[in-house]
Amino acid sequence: MDRGYLCNLYHVKQIKDNQMVLSTGQQLYIGERRLAQLKHRIMEYWQSRYG
Repeated sequence: MDRGYLCNLYHVKQIKDNQMVLSTGQQLYIGERRLAQLKHRIMEYWQSRYG
C-alpha cells in the first residue's frame, strides 16, 4: 500500500496475495514491507469487532 492511501479497516474484506480488497471491490496493492504489519492490524481489528 502506498503512503498515499488511507483506508478504514471496516471496509477491508480480504487480503489476497499482496492486495487488499475493499467492500467496494476496489483492490489496493500492498508493498512487501507493509504486508505483515497490515495483516496483524487487520486481525486485531476483526477480533475486536467480531470476537
